[in-house]
Amino acid sequence: MRGPLVVFVASSFLLLGIQGTAQAQHRDGTLAVGAQIGLGMQWSARNSDLKDNMQGVMVAGSGVEDVTNSAGFSGGGWLFADYYLSNMLALEAGLGFVSKGAHWKTTASVLGFSQDFDLWYKLAYMEIPLGVKLDISNFRVTALLLLNIALSGKTKVESGGDEREEDWDDDVWDDWRRFNIGMRLGLGYAIPVGPIVIVPGVDWSTHFINELDIEDSDAGLRLMNFFFNVGVEYGISL
Repeated sequence: MRGPLVVFVASSFLLLGIQGTAQAQHRDGTLAVGAQIGLGMQWSARNSDLKDNMQGVMVAGSGVEDVTNSAGFSGGGWLFADYYLSNMLALEAGLGFVSKGAHWKTTASVLGFSQDFDLWYKLAYMEIPLGVKLDISNFRVTALLLLNIALSGKTKVESGGDEREEDWDDDVWDDWRRFNIGMRLGLGYAIPVGPIVIVPGVDWSTHFINELDIEDSDAGLRLMNFFFNVGVEYGISL
């Protein structure tokens, strides 16, 4: 994840070299371009049938007795462009890279003994957002539809100080949707700083479609993120 974030930060400084406007609230016809980074939490929503599909992750002969969701750390970075139809409404499009996943604390029966496990699904996604942004007295409200594309995935299991981590092979990807549709809602506040605008804020995102595509299974799982983020943007009068 560090590589894409470095690219985004570097690109934001390149954007500052473009001649344009420098105000927190943009006029109609303005194109605002910028970059954003975020740090926060990732977690998942699941149904009760999911634990029936965890047997292959655990030790052979084990049976999963209990599953408890747990949040994990996440990060991401985005490039974006906003075209202002008026001084309050803009269309937004962009490109981002985000870490997503799920973390469960499970109890399993192994050869008649109960044992605690931590199980992680770790994924990297490319996001393509498209939506609208409202600017009300420098408060920014964003509503975006997302095309989520899974780039990589791995499973990590930890128990009793021992751990195992494996990259996903084709068999795992056969049961996971590489493409998903979702949404992101955001709230921020624009602060003019010299020729640029700094926008700290928060956002929440979720996938709409069940991540799992397992034959003859009703197991359900959806990934979510919550970020504290900061963005930098520059307005160009067209």
